[in-house]
Amino acid sequence: MPGPELDGERGLNVAGWANKLTGAATISMGSVGLSGDMLSTVKGESSAPAGLANLIARIERGAPAPEKPNNRAQYRRLARLRLLLNIAIRLANLRGATRRRMV
Repeated sequence: MPGPELDGERGLNVAGWANKLTGAATISMGSVGLSGDMLSTVKGESSAPAGLANLIARIERGAPAPEKPNNRAQYRRLARLRLLLNIAIRLANLRGATRRRMV
């Protein structure tokens, strides 16, 4: 089930609110980083990669502030997140291209 946006387009979704209220680790699945809905790829439609600035801003709003800011650690964490998201976007695009060829 996709997580609805509870606070509007730029707000926290269900996973974000669960993390904020309980402090528990959460995972949110969806079309973040894509221009279209992830479920549309099931119908054979494709989604182009989109910018990650909105995602990073949402993560920063929902994440607790570290006790001692460490810019190097924060930079590495964001770099890893960007890398993982780019891999996910490429895999989603490859899946969509493969499905279009099969049809």
